[in-house]
Amino acid sequence: MFIYIGCTIKPVDNWQALLPMPQAPSNWKDQKKITAYVQEKIADLANGKAAQQPLTGAVDRWALMRGIDGKIIEGEGGLALLDQLNEIFIDNNDVVCGYKIYRNLKFAMVEHCAERGPLPEKLMWIYDQRSYGTHMIGMRYFDPVSAMFGTSDEEKTDIHGVCGRLKVEAELSTPSGLVQFARDLALKLYPN
Repeated sequence: MFIYIGCTIKPVDNWQALLPMPQAPSNWKDQKKITAYVQEKIADLANGKAAQQPLTGAVDRWALMRGIDGKIIEGEGGLALLDQLNEIFIDNNDVVCGYKIYRNLKFAMVEHCAERGPLPEKLMWIYDQRSYGTHMIGMRYFDPVSAMFGTSDEEKTDIHGVCGRLKVEAELSTPSGLVQFARDLALKLYPN
């Protein structure tokens, strides 16, 4: 059964201390260009890119729904997401489905390992990169955007463009809207 998940992300509180300082290419000599380049990269990180980095990204708010017509459950933080997922995950036939689901569960996993240690036994599959894919056999993660377009990289497949192209209506700025988006898009690929 599908468990649809939608997440918003944020950078961890101390992200500046965790990432290396951006540097200009080593062959640059003009100090003004170097300074402008470094400041631009720092601004990019401060304006959202730090939230997308494996080391500094975190789940902010989330929503999930078990099955096509299940009740939407909402919460905050990666730890609460994993607690809820651990509670409702039933067996090896369950597949978590969502936009950028692999990244978002990895953010939650890192937070869990830092705060509580290893994941619960039932969620150990999150460690396994082989359980991610664009097909249905033997996987636990399913990103319908990646399945349909080969990537969910924002520069190649803008989520708003995906909605327009596939005639999917969803509020993409909220976790519950992202759940609806994942469900509707997955149903276009796998109607049962």
